Amino acid sequence: MADKHKAFVKVSRNILQWQWFKKPNHLAVWMYLLVTANYRDSMVAGIPVKRGDVVTSYAAIAQNTGISIQNARTTINHLKSTGEITCRSYHDFSVITLVNYDTYQGRQQAKPHQTNKQLTSN
Repeated sequence: MADKHKAFVKVSRNILQWQWFKKPNHLAVWMYLLVTANYRDSMVAGIPVKRGDVVTSYAAIAQNTGISIQNARTTINHLKSTGEITCRSYHDFSVITLVNYDTYQGRQQAKPHQTNKQLTSN
């Protein structure tokens, strides 16, 4: 799998009109979820994790965004209440789904493999 930390995500200018844009905690959590979301399907601890899913916890969100665990919990609940995300909880982690991930990021098409060998004919 390609290194996630060298990949890019798209952010629409429409985010300026997003209802949570002026809430720093919400924007930080949203950006964290967006940049850590899987860009291809995988499995974690026997659990299917789809494109647009993030395997995380409130503690991890808090640590990675610089907010408190309570603020992470409140923010996640707000994002769930407005339909931006859904959440499946497991014993050690949660899987958060960015509901419209493909709309935000689009389906990236793999570039066809090109070869530098010249075709020769006899």
